[in-house]
Amino acid sequence: MNNNYNILERANQIINNRSEEKNRQYGEMDESMNNSAKIASLFRGKEIDVHTMFACMIGLKGARIGHSLSVNNDLPNDPDSMCDLTAYLGAYQNYSNNLKNDNKKIDKNENIKKIYKDLYYNSDEIIVRGLKTKEIMNYQFVLKPYQRFINFESRKLSLKYIKEELKWYFNGDKYDLSICDKAKIWKDLVNEDKTLNSNYGYIIFNNNFHRIIETLINDKYSRRAVIMIGDNDNLNSITKDYKCTNSIVFSIRKNKLNMFVNMRSNDAIFGVGNDIPFFSILHEMIFVSLRDLKYGNLELGNYTHYANSLHIYERHFKMLKKIVLLEEEITEIECPKISGIEEAEFLMNNTDLEYKPNFKFVDWLNKKN
Repeated sequence: MNNNYNILERANQIINNRSEEKNRQYGEMDESMNNSAKIASLFRGKEIDVHTMFACMIGLKGARIGHSLSVNNDLPNDPDSMCDLTAYLGAYQNYSNNLKNDNKKIDKNENIKKIYKDLYYNSDEIIVRGLKTKEIMNYQFVLKPYQRFINFESRKLSLKYIKEELKWYFNGDKYDLSICDKAKIWKDLVNEDKTLNSNYGYIIFNNNFHRIIETLINDKYSRRAVIMIGDNDNLNSITKDYKCTNSIVFSIRKNKLNMFVNMRSNDAIFGVGNDIPFFSILHEMIFVSLRDLKYGNLELGNYTHYANSLHIYERHFKMLKKIVLLEEEITEIECPKISGIEEAEFLMNNTDLEYKPNFKFVDWLNKKN
């Protein structure tokens, strides 16, 4: 190896002092590695991130040096491998430091985007009732407080419909078929007795809501604050409307009210996008009630969502591809917080949800989009 060649100085020249020249030839290092990760992901059919790309390049250069040591018992005569290894280590350090120091690179919706990346890269393809389906079994994700609207460019939420579905749930009547006029899918699910099993409101808001509050007031750390949604009678019945939700669990730990939703089956396009707003708002309703009644310093915790089968049907494969490969951003939807227990009770006890000037959430719910 050439002893007159200063590897550290050369690497510093490549990474730091010659940055403008290198950018003209190859592009900015972080951008180049990010694009490399995307190309590698397409080839591999699995998500490859920038950290992994740096590790691969560092590993490659290290392997070449290792080969020379094992065969020649010396470093390579050509110092480029040593220089490149040092340069990639320095570039990776810069990349990591930039991530830590640049708040703009912290994506608050990365947890949601990961759901769709996992479905695109890590799912299995199966046939369900003749429909090609991408599926992940035993999938779990965590949503932060008030994180409730999954609104991509390719999968724009219908806020008008979500509001109608929320009011339908709050009405708490499984004989209420008004939702059929809002989305045609419901018409095919109506039972012979003119009911819909998937109106969870009739289960939640007929005593169970208040039972949850009483349970946690009497025992702050209770493990019995559970609402069972799914049941054997529904699964054993002849119906087209099998409940997708198994249970909802509430628990107070470290002064935060956390919620856990367990689904037996969840469509990641229609199901997740429409289910999460209701469950998140239910979480908030329980929270403000407990805060106002007993735990004044209580905080709203995380919402953990578990699906035995998280899936997407073939008709949405192209949509999923656009969301992931185009790295679509989530467009935020403004939603006021529920003021307190009085507004929460109003939501459950007023089927028409008439306008109340002091209730900003109710006002938002009734506002036409």
